Parts: sequence; C-alpha cells; structure tokens
Amino acid sequence: MNIKSIFARSVLFSSLSALSLAACQSPQMALRPMPGQGMQAPGSQFQSFASNRSGKYQLDHVLLGVSDSRQLEALAAKYQARIVRQVAPIGLGVLQLPQGKSAATVIRELKTEPGVRFAEADEISKPAPDKTMDPSNNRLRSRLPFNDPLLGQQYGLDRVNAGAAWANTAGSENVIVAVVDSGVHSSHEDLRDRLVTGYDAYNSRKGLNYSDPSRLSYIPSEKFASFGHGTHCAGIIAGSANNQRGIAGVAPNVKIMPVKVFPSILKSITSPEERERMQNPETMTSVVAEGIVWATEHGADVINLSLGFNEPSKSLELAVNYATQKNVVVVVASGNERHQGNPLNYLSAAPGAIAVGATDKNDQITFFSNAGQHVSVSAPGFDILSTMPTFLGIGKEYQLMSGTSMAAPHVAGVAALLKSVDKSASPAEIKQIMEQSADDLGAPGLDELYGHGRVNAGQAVELMLQRRGQAVKQPNNPLG
Repeated sequence: MNIKSIFARSVLFSSLSALSLAACQSPQMALRPMPGQGMQAPGSQFQSFASNRSGKYQLDHVLLGVSDSRQLEALAAKYQARIVRQVAPIGLGVLQLPQGKSAATVIRELKTEPGVRFAEADEISKPAPDKTMDPSNNRLRSRLPFNDPLLGQQYGLDRVNAGAAWANTAGSENVIVAVVDSGVHSSHEDLRDRLVTGYDAYNSRKGLNYSDPSRLSYIPSEKFASFGHGTHCAGIIAGSANNQRGIAGVAPNVKIMPVKVFPSILKSITSPEERERMQNPETMTSVVAEGIVWATEHGADVINLSLGFNEPSKSLELAVNYATQKNVVVVVASGNERHQGNPLNYLSAAPGAIAVGATDKNDQITFFSNAGQHVSVSAPGFDILSTMPTFLGIGKEYQLMSGTSMAAPHVAGVAALLKSVDKSASPAEIKQIMEQSADDLGAPGLDELYGHGRVNAGQAVELMLQRRGQAVKQPNNPLG
C-alpha cells in the first residue's frame, strides 16, 4: 500500500485492520470540527491512520485457542505445520503453514476440530515513520514543585492536577508499569533509574538489552523516529523527577517494564526481504498478545498499550482478560481516526480495558481522537513533551508528539499512583475512581468524546485515600 505523509505532528498508532503501533498516513483531506468540539489551528497537522478494511495478515500463520500443548502438537502434525509461538497461560498457539497452504482454508477446517476454541489469522502491524517536533528552547518556569528544567513545558501535568497527587504520592518503586511498544531506551538520563528487566516479545527474549529500541532509531531521521515511540510513552508515565534533568513523569517514582513488540531496524536493513519495508517493520497480533501475558506474568501492575487494531481478535481479548483477571490495569489509546470515519479500536474496547481519548492545551478534545461509548476518560495528547532515544550524543533527548498514544500514558501514570496507594486495588475499582474523579468536559456527564472527562490525578488519589480511610495531604502550594 502506498503511504503518503500529510501530517507534520504525529503519534505512532494503529493501522486499520492490523494491530498497529503507528498510524498509516493517508492522502490529504479537509478536516472539519464536529459541533461543540475544539479544532486545532488551521496550520496544525497530524499523522493519521487510514482505513484499510481488507485487512493484512501473516499469510502463513494461524492462531489457535487450544486446551493443552499436546493438542497443538497433534494439529501441527495433521496440517504439516510448525509451531512458532506458544502463549501457554491463555492457551494460544501459532502454527506456521507449509508453502502453498491457504490460511483461510486451514482456519475453516480447524474450527471444526474438537477442542479448538478459536482459529484466526495473525494480523500484521505496520507502523509509519513518526514525525516529531522540537520543544521550545525556553526553560519555562514551572508551577510544579520539582527542579526538572523542562517541567514548565509539560502542560499535561498541570491539566491532570499532578501536583495535588504528588502531595500524597509520587508513586511507589514497588509499582511497575509495562510499556508494550517499540522498546524503551535503557540508558536515557530520565529513564535509566526507572527500568526493570524487559522483554523482546517479537523474538521471545528477556533482558533490557533486547527490549531497548534499535540503536538506529537514535539517529535524528524521520525514517527511524517511529522506534522512539515507546521511549516517549515511558517518559510520560515515569520520567525521573527532581533530578535537574529534562522532564518528570506523572508517576515519577514507579518503575517501567519495557516490552518490545517490533523487530529491530537493523534486521529490516540487513534482511533482503525486509529491506524495502525498513521504514514500516511489521509485528503481529500474536506478538502483542505474548507481550501482554509476559508483562502480567512478570510483575506488571499496569500495562500501557498505545496501539490498536480495527478488527476483532480473540487472542488479544484473551490476553487483556488474562491481565485484568490477574489484577493488572490495562490502559489503551482510543485511536486517531475520528476525522477519517472514527473506526473502532477493538483493543481499547476490550472488556476491562480503560480507553483514553486525547485533549489539547485548552482542554478541548482533539480532532483526531476516536470517540465511542467505550471511551472511559480523556487526557492531554497534543504537543506532549517527553523522552526520546539518543546515541553518542546524536539526536534530541526530548521531543513533542501528539496523539491518543500520548494521552494513554498520562492515564497509565494516574493508575500507577492509585496502585501506589493500594496495590491490591482491582482494575475495576481503579477505572471507577478515575471516572468518578475526572473533570467533566464537553456535554454534561458521560459522552463519547471525553468519556467521563479529563482525568484528574489529584482528585483520583484523594478519593482512593478516602476509601482506604487514610488522611489526605494538601500540596505545599505547588501552583504558587
């Protein structure tokens, strides 16, 4: 598919019909605000993902829901296939079919096999190169109580009332937020003290050296910028505070677990069959499902998914359900296509997930933020400053990005603050608290644009403390 860039500010998000870490770009079109909503200035631009209802799949892969590995082995032998991935906790197996065998035909046949709970295609994610913007050179005076020099440019922290929350908790080091994304730069000055052991779900490898984004993504080139997306999300959640460097996260004391779900850029360049796709590396539904389950099994309390897909996937639904059943909060970006038909991101609509819309500096919903009855809350997602990878001084450590991908980690950070008050709090209670304490915007009450409103970290933490019978501290004039 030919992809044409029309937007200068963007977030890496989902390609329709494919589980997607990034937005596919589409031909230029007129953008009109819906009644009663804010619109960006005429010069504002953004990278969207285009509708592609035909779907794109790994054509030789079939995903199976089975009861045990012996059944998977028997089916692999029967269909002359090879088992290439297993996610045992949710009974998921991936078969690679022999050349010339039709996945559609095999799926139809597998659905009739005894004990097979489901059979589906392995959807592909193809990110488009991200666009980034440099922050202001001015070190604006912050109204918040930390000494991070770029704090004054983080309007999102003011909007979510982070200062009031920090009077009671800036997060606990015992709380872990998994960032299922493109990897997190493990030596970034604002992240290196926040990281726990990560995972490369694409290649099923454990370790921070594997969950780091490819070193080529540190080069300041639009060809590779999309691989900095996970680092950007991680900084919004838990960038180290009060260290006289850079920025601060919403929950600056919690830990980040990087879970990488895309291949390295180096592989894309060195592999002949991948060379033409070096700017659009691919991942699959099965990889993201494995990442969610791995994070759940290895201590995550919150999972941030700034990605999505627009066709149902039983595998991902099972993975999200597995996480919430294990008391893990799952936060998902709602998507960036409202101006292009507002397709449903099924991942954000998964039962138990917290779907997040994006607001701007004026607390107006952005023109791109997907709407729907499943939207839980909204959060700042336009011109958000956060961390980016660098290498040997090449590249800029802090960049602006826009999208619901940036809104979701604000909410994941608030969820981490609530988990820091009471780690045993259930995903359902945390979702309820954030909805109940949100600042109502747009139409009165619940609406499809803002959900229950823009999340308010201070009020959410106060409500959690009150429920637990604990005293609420007032901030020491953080806004003075």
